Amino acid sequence: GGYFVEFWFVWLRVCEYRTGGVLTGWVKPFGSYANHVHATMSANTTTVETQHQEMIHDAQLDYYSKLLATCSSDQTIKIFSAEDPRNAIFTIQQHTGPVWAVQWAHPKFGVLLASASYDRTVMIHREVQPGTWNTVKVFNHH
Repeated sequence: GGYFVEFWFVWLRVCEYRTGGVLTGWVKPFGSYANHVHATMSANTTTVETQHQEMIHDAQLDYYSKLLATCSSDQTIKIFSAEDPRNAIFTIQQHTGPVWAVQWAHPKFGVLLASASYDRTVMIHREVQPGTWNTVKVFNHH
């Protein structure tokens, strides 16, 4: 089981589209039970088994479209290599509620990922070495 993410690539940069939100490109969860996400860069389509146990709420490619982050009601964030997305390279399990959104920082700040959760926290996660992530800041006033 688990939920899937489908993505295909069109340009080097993929941005996010949320229904009713701001359109800045294409990475789109669709349907009320979003279990697929599309991203764009060529005609190739890849289906990714995300290993999430619940509904996926968001999926974002980083600035260079090298890393894919997904988040879910299962309280986890999964990080995948876009070059080989067969298995998550890291799972972040710091939230105590469903994770609604993830967003990458601009690369001038390093490899940083923000996450927002139903547990009323926003967290900043940093890649400390390839494949290893630490939560560096927790905002509880969300």
